[in-house]
Amino acid sequence: EAIKRTSNAVYEFYLNAKEENPDEIYIFATAAVRNSINGKDFCSEVKKLTGLDVDVVSGEVEAMLGIKGALRGKKAGIIDIGGASTEVAYVSDFNPYSNSFNIGAGTLTDKMKEKDVDIILDEVFSSSLADLGKEFYCIGGTATSVVATLLELEVYNPKMVDGYKLKREEVAFFKDKLSKMKVEEIALLKGLQKGRERVIYAGVCILNYLMEKLSLPFITVSESDNLEGYLEYIRSENEKKI
Repeated sequence: EAIKRTSNAVYEFYLNAKEENPDEIYIFATAAVRNSINGKDFCSEVKKLTGLDVDVVSGEVEAMLGIKGALRGKKAGIIDIGGASTEVAYVSDFNPYSNSFNIGAGTLTDKMKEKDVDIILDEVFSSSLADLGKEFYCIGGTATSVVATLLELEVYNPKMVDGYKLKREEVAFFKDKLSKMKVEEIALLKGLQKGRERVIYAGVCILNYLMEKLSLPFITVSESDNLEGYLEYIRSENEKKI
């Protein structure tokens, strides 16, 4: 059922892209497909609908895509909270760091039913994180949703979200607020994207945890993410072939 639902959504995006008359269309997938035992079945269904192969990127490449998309050559860090994985990376001349962790807003939501959230996050991130630096960008739906909800945006405005300096106390406040609400109540929050009410609390837990572990007073939210990063990646790969 999930394969059918998701592949149909990808097909709709494919048709929308075709209307723009592009030279090429690329489809890539991250941890949700990478970690699934039937990920190949999903890719086969997408190819059947679109005629295109799905590029299932590794955790290392996924982190690199976030770096390319959000940092645009700057020396800083990124946190990318996805549905099934979280990437943390820092670009530095002396202490570069990149890691992909098998926990995301979707998977943590499921795991929280059986175990305390802080115990889960301690087990996943353990001692892998260090004080990497203070300039970090956050990409993905969790960060943009938090900002849109804090600003109570009835109509999503990327210009108001991009570059927003999200303070640690704002994230902690939002986490505490969500922890006291039912999913049905969360769904009514002004600014929250429909369908994200089930997983937003878990995503905020991950963001809050990482900001505390990395001692970040704030994090800059970026609208530019691994989509833009993938375009840069494809351009560079195509240039190598030439």
